[in-house]
Amino acid sequence: MKGLTTLICIAVVAVHSARGAVISNDINCKNTNDNCDSWAKRGECHENPAYMIVSCAPACDVCFHGDTSWSCSYWARRGECTKNPSFMNKACPSSCSAQAQEDKRLAGCLNACSEFACASDTSLQKGCNQMFSCTHACKMRHLGVTVGSCRTKCERNGQSGCFPKVEGYTFNLCVACSREGCSTFPTVDECKIGCDYF
Repeated sequence: MKGLTTLICIAVVAVHSARGAVISNDINCKNTNDNCDSWAKRGECHENPAYMIVSCAPACDVCFHGDTSWSCSYWARRGECTKNPSFMNKACPSSCSAQAQEDKRLAGCLNACSEFACASDTSLQKGCNQMFSCTHACKMRHLGVTVGSCRTKCERNGQSGCFPKVEGYTFNLCVACSREGCSTFPTVDECKIGCDYF
């Protein structure tokens, strides 16, 4: 049975290789034989895929230079690209690049909060009166929450709970208010500005 499974896997790989599918996600994807390029030009990638895709992946054009784990986007959203760059830049280049773009969007959203909403409290995590602020909405969108879901989460009142979790991120909305010239507590409309701007 094990031999049959191996044969089926080789056949599947051969079919995918023949179709030009990317099948190797080895970070160090490289030719292991000096003859790989000439063999590939002779058609060996299709004639002898069991060997060629393993030993001559670049010559057969089956290397993948993107993320090597399904967890990369999760890790990137949790800040691992900056906390652990030596690993993340090799293992998760696509997610780290995308996260850098999301970080720029977050910065733009926070600037919009200070310009278009009364957002003197700029903490991404702490807030007051159990209400989400504009900056909290920016953070929710940064975490991957859709505009509609973000706007729904803004619909809170002063008794909605102190520690709401959004996409695994915990907010603390029961600290003392320091609104400096703004209303006593963040409003639903203020929160929605952040949802819409991101």
